[in-house]
Amino acid sequence: MLKARPGLGVFGPMSTSLQ
Repeated sequence: MLKARPGLGVFGPMSTSLQ
């Protein structure tokens, strides 16, 4: 999995796509 990045969410770009 991707590392947690601020602004993108917990799973990174994947979290942004789900949101």
